[in-house]
Amino acid sequence: MGKRILAVAALLLVALSFGVPSATAGGGCHSGQFLDERGVRVDLRDLCFTPTVVRIQPGQSVTWTNRDEGVPHTVTGAAFRWGSTDELGFGQSVTLRFRNSGVYPYACLVHPGMVGAVVVGDGTSAKTSDQDVVPVVITPPPVTPAPNPVPAVASSRGVSGLWRAAAIAGFALLLVAAAVLAAQFAGRKRDTARA
Repeated sequence: MGKRILAVAALLLVALSFGVPSATAGGGCHSGQFLDERGVRVDLRDLCFTPTVVRIQPGQSVTWTNRDEGVPHTVTGAAFRWGSTDELGFGQSVTLRFRNSGVYPYACLVHPGMVGAVVVGDGTSAKTSDQDVVPVVITPPPVTPAPNPVPAVASSRGVSGLWRAAAIAGFALLLVAAAVLAAQFAGRKRDTARA
């Protein structure tokens, strides 16, 4: 009986990700790796739920944490019966407690094909519903302190490259102008000496 439920859960996961055009999001991730582990933590990393299937005992909680910087995710139960449609930002977590044995498939609404499942107990129950999953904690985004304004201080650490180039060009133009003036002055002197 347990193997049948696991086979149904696996087929459901495949069905949820079937036909999804995005190669960068999937329950088994892009490498084709499918992780099935006991534990109470799931990382949302590289557009994947890791592990894909997490196994717990009735009454335990699972915490999902978004580890994708700059990429929001959701943890939304099948048919919207549990979880949330709220996006988790980088570093945010959501913790849900599962009371009854059963298989609880879920997905990220932002990234179709990013799917996973929670298997509680032996995975068998006719009572898998939203009343069996209780939100425990939703963490706010990490607060980053505002940078302190740095007072403007006039400082001279030498001449920048642009000003140095402008000074050299100006000096070269001054030398050219001086040479032209000297040539004109010398030419007038010759003209007056001939006259």
